[in-house]
Amino acid sequence: MRHRNFPLRSLVLPLAALSLAPTAFAIQTSASYSVDFFTSLNGELNLGYESGRGVGDIGFEKHSPEGGLSYFASVLASSTGLRSSNSAALENLDANPFDTFGVSLTSTSTSSVRYDDCVVTGTGTAPFKTRLSALIEGSIGTTNILYGTAGEGPFSLSANGVVVVSLFVNGTTVVPYSQYLQSKGYAGGAADGTGVLSDYAGLAGKVFASDEFMVTPNQPFSIEFGLQTGSTVGYNGRTAGLVRSELFFDNTYSFATDRPVLDLPAGYTFSSVEGHVVDNRFVPQAVPEPGTLAALGGGAVALLRRRKRA
Repeated sequence: MRHRNFPLRSLVLPLAALSLAPTAFAIQTSASYSVDFFTSLNGELNLGYESGRGVGDIGFEKHSPEGGLSYFASVLASSTGLRSSNSAALENLDANPFDTFGVSLTSTSTSSVRYDDCVVTGTGTAPFKTRLSALIEGSIGTTNILYGTAGEGPFSLSANGVVVVSLFVNGTTVVPYSQYLQSKGYAGGAADGTGVLSDYAGLAGKVFASDEFMVTPNQPFSIEFGLQTGSTVGYNGRTAGLVRSELFFDNTYSFATDRPVLDLPAGYTFSSVEGHVVDNRFVPQAVPEPGTLAALGGGAVALLRRRKRA
């Protein structure tokens, strides 16, 4: 049986999905997953595809007997920060009966929030330029575990995690395209960032400044945050192993908390009731952790462990 080179779907996070309709204090969330797989036994090729999506503060989990798949996505947007987290994992079992086996699994989440009551007040009325300070922090983990040896048959595996941030003022972007990608294959791993995430270090978080934009004192304007995360894993061949990609960015993209939100001259201040900004300082309120995320994450790990022990 000639080994089939399974084309893994690429992870695409469309920034257009972050656009919001012109309504006051808009919050949008969505999550989706897709699975491609093939199996071949005694020359018979079986192809499959499955996908699903949801809107709102959601979480979902899927399991499949094909190689021990487990995947979930959970998203939450609130007035005090954005949440966008994903996990994708699959395991090719030692008892794999197929001549060839391949799976590509992708899970993506998007959340965005727009504050429409932002206003700068002060002694003057002339427009001037300013910058906004924002905070992003979270973790990306990619894991590959080979149970057998690569010599047992044609084989490849990959795990990728990506986070994308966007920031708009009055509908105009004020940061360049910014993403951070971490990948890991059988031969090793790599990480790369662009824009404000070019030097992103993960767990320690990062405060960054936007490009300059114009504000007019005493005239309301909007600020919109957008956050996307995605996990994709791929497995191809008979060799047994595990690949996993996990991203956790929970309530961690917001106004900066350690400094003034806007860079303002003396005699001016900034406020937003919707955004919890008082006297140019972000005053976040606690947002409960969704039980969905913890439960699904634990369930995915437990499933994989049980299948490995079996």
